[in-house]
Order: sequence, then structure tokens, then C-alpha cells
Amino acid sequence: MEEDQKIVRLFRELQLGISKHGIDVVTERMCEKLKQLDIERGDDPQKLVFDYILHITALQYKITKEDIIYSTERGAVVQARKMCFVLIMHHIGLSQYRVAKFFNRERQVVNRALKEFDVLGDQPEETQFIVNFKILDPQVLVFKSKYA
Repeated sequence: MEEDQKIVRLFRELQLGISKHGIDVVTERMCEKLKQLDIERGDDPQKLVFDYILHITALQYKITKEDIIYSTERGAVVQARKMCFVLIMHHIGLSQYRVAKFFNRERQVVNRALKEFDVLGDQPEETQFIVNFKILDPQVLVFKSKYA
């Protein structure tokens, strides 16, 4: 009987969400959340590439993966996190929303990092960020060709 009540409560929550936001928005968010759970559990083959990006970025910036994900420090941690955003979007193609949620950030943070990257790429002088990208990007390509 308790299971039936949980199911009824779930459908009521869905009904409220659909009436407030529309079926398309609710469906999209549910699918994104399920895919995010797959990545976190390791059920998604992209998980290997995702973890590898975190690993090599942490090594390049001489910080830990946990710092990239959870830290509120500035400087190298922020640059490493932005690098992860760029590499993940480039190689895995997750939505900005999903990438942001994994890092406990807002989608706009990912969007801003991608725009900054585009601007940096257009400059005649290479910044350290672009240099690091040129080091890490081929490593991810090699990894993807072997394991993903």
C-alpha cells in the first residue's frame, strides 16, 4: 500500500510540473537528470572520457579532481574547471546544463567559459589557457580513440 502512495505522489508531482512548465520542459529535465545519474554511476561509456578529462586537467594544473569539482577557490582551480567545461563540451557534447549540474554550477557559468574560450582563440597571442588546451586536447583525442 505504501508503494502505491509513492507512485500516486510521483504522478501528482509530474502533473504539477507539467501544468507549470509544460511537457517538453519536464521531459527534457527528466532525461537530463537520468543521463547525469548514468554518468555518475558509470553506466555511460562517456564516463571514461569524462573522468579522463578531469584527471589530466587536474594533473596539468597541479590540483586535485575534487578541487575542480567542489572548491570555491579562485585562480588555478577556476581555470582548471573552465578547461574541463571546454574539453567536455568539445569531446563529449553534453549540454551546458548537464555539465553545470555536475560541477554544482549554473548553466551560465559554462556558457561564459565557452564564450571566453572562443574570444581567446581569436587573439593573435596565445594565452596560457590556450597553451594548456593545445596540450590537453590531443591527449583526450588519443584516449577517446583507444577507450571510448
